[in-house]
Amino acid sequence: MKFETISDIKKGIVYGGFSGLTWGADTVFLGLLLSMSPFIDTEFFLLIGFIIGAFFHDMSSSIFMIAYMKKKNTLKKAIKTIFTKPGIIIVLASIMGGPIGMTGYLMGIKYSGPAYTATFSAIYPAIGAFFAHFLLKEKLSKRAWIGIMVGVMGVVGLGYTPVNIVDYPDFKIGIFYILICIIGWSLETVIIAYGMKYGNIEPEVAMFIRQTISFLVYGILIVPLISGQQLVIEIFKSKMIFLIAIVAISGTISYLLWYRSIEMIGAARATALNITYMVWAIILQVIVFGTSISFNFILFSTLIILGVILVIGNPKEMLKIKKNNFKEVGEC
Repeated sequence: MKFETISDIKKGIVYGGFSGLTWGADTVFLGLLLSMSPFIDTEFFLLIGFIIGAFFHDMSSSIFMIAYMKKKNTLKKAIKTIFTKPGIIIVLASIMGGPIGMTGYLMGIKYSGPAYTATFSAIYPAIGAFFAHFLLKEKLSKRAWIGIMVGVMGVVGLGYTPVNIVDYPDFKIGIFYILICIIGWSLETVIIAYGMKYGNIEPEVAMFIRQTISFLVYGILIVPLISGQQLVIEIFKSKMIFLIAIVAISGTISYLLWYRSIEMIGAARATALNITYMVWAIILQVIVFGTSISFNFILFSTLIILGVILVIGNPKEMLKIKKNNFKEVGEC
């Protein structure tokens, strides 16, 4: 991969870092909104609130992407792409990442809190590399295998380091949903990478398909299945719809910055910067909620992020700013 200037590379690093910050903000503030009325007005709304929240989040993000691509005059091309073979592959990835992964993520926030969920789920790039090894026959270096083991150790340790039981008495249920999130997001990463490579699909087009298909699956299948129409109506009637839309802007910006960072500094380094969302989520939760963080939490969180960095790139190379020949995932 070649780059125009050192300035572009520095911009790529900044974009990658801000993609982590904006997703961390999306995590914390969406979790805050979902703990407010009308999501908690009845026991039933409380039960299905986070799934309906995911529906509105992806709906808002899809609308923003439609506006963004219309402005770039690429919307018609993106819609046509959905009906191609590579587009169908992206659709499958969208279902794994949205209705499965995102729902698991938000349910994890509900039962385990934003900081814990963001940290635990950050292992997904390493698990994605593991799936890619077996499903796509991609080779993994010894360093990458060590990274997977280190990351899993961090996850196991974190699993035995519960959050405040008073605030989250059902955190073990949250772990179950976070595992669903990790599987969904890691498979999404593998499938979408294959679809983009196979069909030469631009990242922004892939993101448009992902958010739109996710929103449609929620709206057409999941919301009626859980009888969530009444809560949807209540949200449309309240100011909450606008607040969710504002938070969704942060998530959309995160994706766009991540994709731009990938173009400038490569997937490995961009992902390493993106997963700092776990750190930002912890910082923001401490600021917003006053949550206390234990030493064990910090220790095992560090193991997770170290493991992911070992999987997706050479740490020594990540510290160097070069114009050419960045090494990619799993290479020695």
